[in-house]
Amino acid sequence: MRRFGERTRPSTQVTTWLPPGAFNPLQLRPLIWVDASEASTITSAGSPAKVSQWNDRSGNGYHLSNATAAGQPSTGTSTQNGRNVLEFDGGDRLQTSVNVPITGNSARTYFAVARYNASAADVIIAHGASSSGQAADLFIDRGADNAGFRGWAADPVIGFAIDTATWVTIGLTYDGTSLGATGAGGIGTGATYIYNGNGVAWNNYLFGNSASTLNTPSSLLSVGDLNASRGNEGLNGFIAEVMVFDYCLTATQMTTLHNYAKDKWGL
Repeated sequence: MRRFGERTRPSTQVTTWLPPGAFNPLQLRPLIWVDASEASTITSAGSPAKVSQWNDRSGNGYHLSNATAAGQPSTGTSTQNGRNVLEFDGGDRLQTSVNVPITGNSARTYFAVARYNASAADVIIAHGASSSGQAADLFIDRGADNAGFRGWAADPVIGFAIDTATWVTIGLTYDGTSLGATGAGGIGTGATYIYNGNGVAWNNYLFGNSASTLNTPSSLLSVGDLNASRGNEGLNGFIAEVMVFDYCLTATQMTTLHNYAKDKWGL
């Protein structure tokens, strides 16, 4: 497992938007960080401009791309707090070209700033495979104006509505132990779902009624939809920023991320 201080950042990293002394997400060493407000990280063409590549700001080279114009999100069409965001129409996705090294039951954190309009299934971050225990998908809506995380086979959701007109921060931290059997009002033993900076309870069971772990295979990671090999559960909405970590962030670190996003995106 990678430890703090083991990764050397290349000189080409983009950090231009940050004022002096501000929190920089690179301090938390994300494995992947994409940010729609940084124009230099987006490759696009056409009118409206369609995004063929969204570059990873972490320095690790996990760029997200899609060579098919019909499946590319739009850029330059919408803003939040004066900053550019990407617009997804339900049939768009961007995904890594290489497998992401978060596998098995290893610790991880997913974090996103997003807004959905409406559809039956709105995937924000998708990772893994479509088999029992082999997925790791962060989504909002799922046809019931809810939010949740899925390890496949069962879809745990958060039992409260999310306003379709509201930008939110959502995320999941997992410490690599057990997702746990979490019923109404329960909290997972190793997983915490974060909504707008607060940890919230699952209201549906993960993997039935027994404690379970993840078994994520070496696989691509996508945003806005499942990766191309898994089908379509596309986001009808917007994504401003996504971060993926190969370790479990603490509650304090997640609060820091939320506050950073809240200030930056005017949430």
